[in-house]
Amino acid sequence: MQLGYRHFDTAKIYGSEPAALGNALTEAILDANFERDDIFVTSKLLGSDHLSTDKRERSSAQQICNICSQICNILL
Repeated sequence: MQLGYRHFDTAKIYGSEPAALGNALTEAILDANFERDDIFVTSKLLGSDHLSTDKRERSSAQQICNICSQICNILL
């Protein structure tokens, strides 16, 4: 953020989990006096994440959705 980045794109397939990004952004906002409205966060679910019939995988996808609903501007 100190370099001017304001759009963050995350996805499970990238290896950048939304929870980790959320923690980093929260810290940056608190430390650098940025406003949440200054930042735009995008994330994605893989088709297999939200279409799975396995309870564990559905639970994982639900956790990602819950986290993203708190920190993401767009969830694709």
